[in-house]
Amino acid sequence: MSLDSLLSNLKNKVTYNLHQAVSDPEANEFASNQPAPIPSTEKVDEDEDYFKLPSTDDPNTFDFNRLIIKIGNHMVRIIKKGFYPCLVIILSMYVANELIVYAYPIRLIFFMVTFWICYHFMPFLILLIGYYLCKTGYEYYLNQLSDGPKTKIMPTIFALLPLTTDTPISSLGAFFMYPFTYPKNDKDAKKLPIIMNNYAESLKKSFSYFDKVKNLPFVAEGFKKLEEKIEHLHDIPKKPESVTSSTSLPVTIGASIKPSSIPVRNNATPSSTSLPATIELSTTPSPVPARNNTPLASAEPSSLPATIKLSKQPDTPTTNK
Repeated sequence: MSLDSLLSNLKNKVTYNLHQAVSDPEANEFASNQPAPIPSTEKVDEDEDYFKLPSTDDPNTFDFNRLIIKIGNHMVRIIKKGFYPCLVIILSMYVANELIVYAYPIRLIFFMVTFWICYHFMPFLILLIGYYLCKTGYEYYLNQLSDGPKTKIMPTIFALLPLTTDTPISSLGAFFMYPFTYPKNDKDAKKLPIIMNNYAESLKKSFSYFDKVKNLPFVAEGFKKLEEKIEHLHDIPKKPESVTSSTSLPVTIGASIKPSSIPVRNNATPSSTSLPATIELSTTPSPVPARNNTPLASAEPSSLPATIKLSKQPDTPTTNK
């Protein structure tokens, strides 16, 4: 049996078995006897007008009242579709700024979780709104209606989502990073150490046995590390300053030095004009002491290699006598 015939028989066998397994005359007959589904004629209008237009007006003629009603309906739709997300973002912002005492990953996670829960579950949104309304009312009572010490309960808003204290140098980067950078001004920068110190004190008060175990080595070391993290959590990185070198560069070969003006006295012509510094080749040999009765005394001095000497004209002119 050839390979082609073997593959053909295998294909036919598989097709036959699949047909036997799937084909059922009773199921086909049952499906054919079922009544056809009736299409729903109900029309769901999600953008239903809040203000009804008068049905007696002619739509082809201009009517100021109809224009006002249409503008009002559009405004209601915008508020319905935009107010709820804005409210969710505001609540998420309050939660993120209230967690300013923790590292930025904690703030980011809580911002995203709060946004997702509030957006999909309205009961949680209502509870969170009630929570912050109660805090606002209690803060107003303590600071305005009572004689007790003034205190701040509501979180300070440093940014929409405070993530970094490093503000980009470029204006474009600062624009896009504005919702995520803090502090915005000196007033907010002064509030951060106060908030962190209050947080550290609250940690000590919450641990009632701190005074008893604070001298233990591992407790003292751990609390010292915690204080360092709290102190440097919101450090603002220093911007690199452009360094300009004020040291004078060495004189380069070929650099011209501008001569000073030389006055001429008694109508005399200077013997030499002031020229810029030039490179002068000197081939004058060094003096060699002559000795009597030696061959070197009568011989001519040998020439030495040329040396480079920088010659600069004096500023004082010389007059002919």
